[in-house]
Amino acid sequence: MARKYKQGDVLKGYTIRRDEFYHAGAMALSYAAVDSSGKKVFFKQYKSPTVRVKWYRKYVNYQRELKRRIDGDTQLKEFCYEMIDFFEEKKCYHQVFGWVDSSEDLSKTLEKVEAGRGPDFAQRVILAKRLMSSLAALHSAKIVHADLKPENLQLIDDDTILAGYKLVLIDMDYSVLSDKKAPWHDDPGTGYVGSPNYYSPEHLRGEAPVEVSDVYSCSLILQQLLGAGHPYESEEPNEYMDKALNYQTSKPRLKGEIKNAATTALVGDYLHRCLHPNPDERPTASLVRDALNGKAPALAPAGPAGPAGPALMSPKKPKKKPKKRPEKKPKLKREPKPPAVAVSTLVLEGPTRQTITVRINTSVGKSTVSRLGKDAQFWSEPQFTLKRTGADWKVTHAKRAQNETLLNGKAVTGSQPVKHGDQLAVGREAKGIVKLPLKVKIS
Repeated sequence: MARKYKQGDVLKGYTIRRDEFYHAGAMALSYAAVDSSGKKVFFKQYKSPTVRVKWYRKYVNYQRELKRRIDGDTQLKEFCYEMIDFFEEKKCYHQVFGWVDSSEDLSKTLEKVEAGRGPDFAQRVILAKRLMSSLAALHSAKIVHADLKPENLQLIDDDTILAGYKLVLIDMDYSVLSDKKAPWHDDPGTGYVGSPNYYSPEHLRGEAPVEVSDVYSCSLILQQLLGAGHPYESEEPNEYMDKALNYQTSKPRLKGEIKNAATTALVGDYLHRCLHPNPDERPTASLVRDALNGKAPALAPAGPAGPAGPALMSPKKPKKKPKKRPEKKPKLKREPKPPAVAVSTLVLEGPTRQTITVRINTSVGKSTVSRLGKDAQFWSEPQFTLKRTGADWKVTHAKRAQNETLLNGKAVTGSQPVKHGDQLAVGREAKGIVKLPLKVKIS
């Protein structure tokens, strides 16, 4: 595990300012820092990838190519945070990014909108247009963000535009180049990064995210920004997955008028089509942007959503009448099948035998376990995160949880492996306090 840096530590000319910002994530430790000139930067110390994984060097080159594409496009550079530096130190990979002095991230704005205190509808429409313009520019450079969510959209005060904010994309260190396979693609222990309640169907099916995977996530965000809210939001991962893969939503009703009634209806049609489980049925980011400006064509009727799962991407061909085989048929050399990617399901079983099933990386907290017992009151929101790599699972304690996360009675520090038969709970190790123990079952 990477050694945490202390206040004042200096690495390659960057001085750690942990007193200003520090966060322990699943893949990296993040700090505020200042460079040799005193300029504030965002400093990341990576836990994944480590310098020992076979695709580490390819990852470094992949990041350099990502930076080259962003820096080489004036419009795109305006929409993305600055990628400043890459280096290896103390057998650990580091990246340095520009510090975004944002007023808030979009999740805070959405909370205000829900409470009736946020920007007015006209301002939110401008933010929606800027989001889709940034995404169109990103995709023109053959970059898939792959982890779009409100927290990764930073808002910067700007009184020169009606919206009052500029919007900047952050957290792109596991973004995907759509014309170049990701270095970790063939590693069964490493999946594609995404976030619960914003996973695209491609994420849920274990496939590589594509450009319209970003469009899918953006539709969920825009329905929160302009409509009645997130159509699939759920504390239960299985419920979100079922809704997302089976297209269980109707055309959204927007909370205001965009330009005129015809444009408003058109935008509703586009936001609904963006959630189609089949990526071939979704519009591009530039088309959604054009719809917001009343300039996109009407959509043709969509094809069937199809069943959830990989069959959606590879429909069976219609059966043909068998042809008469020749007496001697030459043997054809078959291409070897790629090795199957290991997957597994984790089940948390409560004292009353009620269960929670987890198949994707999931944050678990009070609202998730409330139906498993009254001691859920001692859990925080979130309490811990469960992360799957291949067939294996790890638990990471949430930094701000009030009580300890206990694995078999011991406090969880950092990320620790979870095995079949283990027990997860909250409490205090030193005092022997264990609240709402959950049995772990992995299959």
